[in-house]
Amino acid sequence: VFEVPVAPAPPGAAKTERTRNAWQPAPGRPDTSRILIEADPSGGTRFVLPAFRNLKATLLTGLFASMFVGFAGLFFFLVRSALHGNWFGLFVSGAIGVVLVPFTLLLVLIALHTGLVDTRVLAGPAGLAITSGIFGLSWTRSAPKDDLGDITLKVGMQVGMVPYYDLKIARRSGRPLTISAMLRDKREAEWLASEIKKSLR
Repeated sequence: VFEVPVAPAPPGAAKTERTRNAWQPAPGRPDTSRILIEADPSGGTRFVLPAFRNLKATLLTGLFASMFVGFAGLFFFLVRSALHGNWFGLFVSGAIGVVLVPFTLLLVLIALHTGLVDTRVLAGPAGLAITSGIFGLSWTRSAPKDDLGDITLKVGMQVGMVPYYDLKIARRSGRPLTISAMLRDKREAEWLASEIKKSLR
């Protein structure tokens, strides 16, 4: 049995804990943010997330995609020139191709999505509309205001040890909406979520 000395908490400790758990003001907009904010004629607010907003992620994903495209092209060129009449070799190369081609296409799509997709978020009295576009093609997902819940951050992708944040919007009916923001700065993602919440009030 050991006696353990017990002393009261130092003055101000409880106050410090209450201060730590108190409401924190919304983060300010980072100086490096490229997100544009526009007033919409309908009375809402439009947030424009331009393409190429993450140059490092775009270059890395593009590099990996280019490497696999080159490797796949070289692989099939060597197979075509070296395996005439060799059915076993053709079978093995075909099996490798079944895995290699979809994975290469996936990397190309990720690189295109990371670099070229621009996103526009319209938040207002009517609800939320998320429009994404690439190469002149666009698609929109929307939900009425009464159907929307809280907005949280989630890691959409990770390049090396660096996470990139998306915004996840809960819905009372159906699957949640995701704003593919791909923001490297967590403070910028928190600021964007806060501004969207304000526009939906």
